[in-house]
Amino acid sequence: MLKRQAICCVTSFICCYLEQVSCIEVSVMARIPKRILVHSFQYHEYLKEDRNHKPLYDIPVEVTNCRADFATIYSRDTSEKKIVAECLIFCYNDHTRPFVAFKEQSKIILEGREMVIKKAIPIYEPYTKRLFSYELECL
Repeated sequence: MLKRQAICCVTSFICCYLEQVSCIEVSVMARIPKRILVHSFQYHEYLKEDRNHKPLYDIPVEVTNCRADFATIYSRDTSEKKIVAECLIFCYNDHTRPFVAFKEQSKIILEGREMVIKKAIPIYEPYTKRLFSYELECL
């Protein structure tokens, strides 16, 4: 019984202190375990179009420790259904090497399949400008 009262006193003290210091906000993104990042791919960064309007790419870089989910994503409107992405790739700042600023229109080769990055979505940690991850939609 005495332990419970002590815990209640400590808890109420912490709550009162946090009410007084309302300017402190703490939020942490969940850290992804490295053991689930089992995929790797070749990244060919998009540079520009040549005179014949064909894309030019930089030399390939091997990107390791990422997560790829092969799931077709559709976009529907009143008249048709479009495929937006065939693969989602998740690259995390803590584990993915090299962690680069991924560009749209860049080419990747994942498990023998050649795809193009249609959308590169940067995800930032809350209340900071630290980049947490990239979500790549590939087609």
